[in-house]
Amino acid sequence: MIVFSLLGNSAMCLHIKQKWHHRSAIHVLFLNLAVADILVTLVTMCSQLVWEFMDREWIAGDLFGRTFKVCQTFTMVSSNYMLLAIALDRHSAIVIPFFRNARTKALITSAWVLSRLPSLPNAYVFQTFTMSDGKTFCVAKF
Repeated sequence: MIVFSLLGNSAMCLHIKQKWHHRSAIHVLFLNLAVADILVTLVTMCSQLVWEFMDREWIAGDLFGRTFKVCQTFTMVSSNYMLLAIALDRHSAIVIPFFRNARTKALITSAWVLSRLPSLPNAYVFQTFTMSDGKTFCVAKF
C-alpha cells in the first residue's frame, strides 16, 4: 500500500507539474490532495509501521511522542479535508461558476489550516508511560 500510494501520488504530482501552464482550479486541488496523501503515506503509514515493528514501545521521549501523534492526525485530517474542498469547489463550479478561482484558493487554505484543529488536542491527550518492566509507551491519558 505504501509503495502504490507513493508511486500513484508522485505520478499525479509529476503529471500536474507537466501541465502546469494549462492549470485550472481542479489541477491545483488535485495537486494538494496528492501532497496530502503523500504526507499520509510518509508520516502516518510509515511511522505507524515502524512503531508496530517496535511492538509499540516508545523510545523518542515525551515531546516527540506528542508531536508524532499531532502529525499523524494532521496528515489524515488534511487528506479528508482536501476531499471536502474538492467537493465544495465542484459544487460552486456548478452553482456560481464565475467566483470559482478565488473560492478555490480559500478552500485549499482552509483545508490545510483547519486540519490543525482536530490534531492539536493530541499534544495534550498523549504522553509517555513507563511500565514496571522499564518499557516506555506513548499512550492516551484516558
